[in-house]
Amino acid sequence: MAANIYVNEIELEPEECILHKGAKVNAICESCDEPVCLRCLLGSHNGHPIVDIQEARERVREDLLGHRRALRKEIKRMEANLRDYTEKEAENDRECGLALNKIRKRGKTLQTQLTKLLQDLENEVKDRQEQNQRLISEHKDPLESQIKNGHIKTERD
Repeated sequence: MAANIYVNEIELEPEECILHKGAKVNAICESCDEPVCLRCLLGSHNGHPIVDIQEARERVREDLLGHRRALRKEIKRMEANLRDYTEKEAENDRECGLALNKIRKRGKTLQTQLTKLLQDLENEVKDRQEQNQRLISEHKDPLESQIKNGHIKTERD
């Protein structure tokens, strides 16, 4: 039974030598990190350190499992962070919404108070204008009347 290692359907170690057709791969050259057959071992890889194909597959499998565990752990951590950020985002939206509502409500209250204050000041100025106008008229009207009627008295008179 062949024990090829696959990751997402990609064969990591071929069963057949890529240089010698029909020759079965039975080892990995550790110097070149290539799968080799017996003919390769006697040829270009002669004297290189080798490891049995099954042992190499087991090492790769253990490495992949370790990486998968680390990735799963990292994904869980990232998902937890994502949940935290999503909660913080919702909390931020909620708090800012409440703050904006308070600001708008306070703004309306201040606007109403300011409008009343301005109206009161305007009325006060108009009342003062009328009072001043009456006082001025009390002095001005008799003078105009005297000038018009020719009843001017001098200090010498």
